[in-house]
Amino acid sequence: MLDDDEITSLRTLRNFYAAEHDVQRLLAPIRFWQKIWGRAHAVKGYRKNLSIAEQYEELLDLQNNLQRIRETPRPAVLAALALLDPLLWWEERGHAYAARPGVRQVIHGDFHADNLFTDGERAWLVDFERTGYGPIYADFCELEIDILTRLLPASVPVEEFVRLATALADVSANTAPAALSDEARKAMEFVRGLRELAFASTHPAQAAAYQWGLLCDALFVVGMRPSLHNLKEQGAQQERAWLYASILCPCIEATQKLEAVRP
Repeated sequence: MLDDDEITSLRTLRNFYAAEHDVQRLLAPIRFWQKIWGRAHAVKGYRKNLSIAEQYEELLDLQNNLQRIRETPRPAVLAALALLDPLLWWEERGHAYAARPGVRQVIHGDFHADNLFTDGERAWLVDFERTGYGPIYADFCELEIDILTRLLPASVPVEEFVRLATALADVSANTAPAALSDEARKAMEFVRGLRELAFASTHPAQAAAYQWGLLCDALFVVGMRPSLHNLKEQGAQQERAWLYASILCPCIEATQKLEAVRP
């Protein structure tokens, strides 16, 4: 149990991430959480006759979010960079890929950087409203989306974000784009460390399921209701979520086709 001085010394992961540049130190509280929470992951995941899309609908109420996205103007940057509309892809082609059944595990369900507190080594979570059985990679995917769309500083320009997102959308790749800024490189290394922890909890790693989690969380961010106290930050976060969702769609197709032909 923490004493009063220890409690007041805790920082949110968001604040810790902003102040710390050593990626291994940043990952330490996530490793601590994974070790504790991994006891639940040690229980064999089960299927409930729900597809991956149905699981994320149950967790994130995606249909209502998608309806808000339909009523939202597309950011001009999608057309400027000749990127596809992820909502159109979802409606025209995505359901065929999302129909596969998905493994479920016990998840926190709201695993973003403001719900995780740390002393730099250990981690404490708050807000357990969504805790229960859910998509196996849901927590890891939510934190990844939070890092890339919200915690990555606004000083990282769109073109660099697209290079970073393109490198990360293929979850099996380990290449790094040239000329990344320190902040973009930190985000890339943190995300890849996070994925190592995610895939260590499942055997074998399920790349397409992870990409689907990223897409669903990115679309969830795109469809968030406006927050009057931080409209500027939310607008930037949603633009990045649009971009990452767009880049993920063809990667999901490629991954699932590859998985389909594996013995």
